[in-house]
Amino acid sequence: MEKKDKHIEQLIAKSLTEKLSDEEQETLNKFLEEEDNSEEFIAINTLWDDLEHVEFNAFDKDVAWKQFETLKAEKKSNAIQLRQTIIRSIAAVLILFVGVGWYTYQKTTPVKGELSVWTTDGGETLLALATENAKHSNDLIELDVASVDQIDGDGIDEIHVPAGKRISLVLSDSSKIWLASGSTFKFPRIFKGATREVEIIGKAYFEVHKDVKHPFIVKGQSSDITVLGTEFCVDNSNPKKEITTLVEGSVALTKDGETLGKLKPNEQAILTNKSETIEITSVDAKSFVDWKEGVLRIIDKPFLEFQQDLEQWYGVRIINNNKQLVKSNFTGSFDQRDNIHSVMQLLETLQGVHYYMKGDTVIIH
Repeated sequence: MEKKDKHIEQLIAKSLTEKLSDEEQETLNKFLEEEDNSEEFIAINTLWDDLEHVEFNAFDKDVAWKQFETLKAEKKSNAIQLRQTIIRSIAAVLILFVGVGWYTYQKTTPVKGELSVWTTDGGETLLALATENAKHSNDLIELDVASVDQIDGDGIDEIHVPAGKRISLVLSDSSKIWLASGSTFKFPRIFKGATREVEIIGKAYFEVHKDVKHPFIVKGQSSDITVLGTEFCVDNSNPKKEITTLVEGSVALTKDGETLGKLKPNEQAILTNKSETIEITSVDAKSFVDWKEGVLRIIDKPFLEFQQDLEQWYGVRIINNNKQLVKSNFTGSFDQRDNIHSVMQLLETLQGVHYYMKGDTVIIH
């Protein structure tokens, strides 16, 4: 067997049980650019997934091999034909992993997802998913700052939202905030002084409790937004630009103390990090805030941006090996209560691509 083929087999075997390095992934991706190789890889992954139904606790390599051969034989009716030399070599490597207990660890130990962490001003942490007063469904965690008494202090706290989740948060002034996946929100446990100041990196929707004596100020990456009582969305998840969309009321955008502009309902302001001026356009504001209700709306986005949205929305990693996809733009709506398979199956139908899942990673060919 050629040294190159042996290396590819080792990479395939390793990819089934652990994350490849960037260099290894690039080598494997080049191998998978050929359709035959891609089909074989998908078949190998299917067989590997089926192995979770095989009991290997009392390990016997001969029995394990026979079980693998049985599974492979059951797949013979598939249109995909496997190269026996490659599949046997890879299977042998996998069974070696099983023999040292690797299989049991990888297939039975659940992968811990990113947790939503509440960090206090004193450095103490509280898992928002585990707070006694938190209500959470499959994708939404509801928190009330006033009712959380597990931690002391009244300084600036921080909440980070994990991928695939949303958080709704009631602040001490009764303002309600929705935080999108991947966002980081800083806020005081108790508002003090002449203003109510918070900070957002990511995407958030605000329903601000009206208090004319204490303006509410949202500090973004590129500008500050001052309001009295209103509903609006701030999105600076793309570090190159900050988008503010007003649903109700009015807001003023400022930077370094200078007013950049004011918004009326159904107006949107875009401020790039290289510009000192904002672009204001009329929009259907509600179409930009559906995400807080669990609906991801995509409007004429190139695939790379669409891919990033899906990764955050569903808490997955996407590896795209289909060069045609990057040439397309996408429009559609996706419910967070569904899973990534629904989106991928739609892409299979509309774009003719193929995909498979490995853990929380989606590989597209």
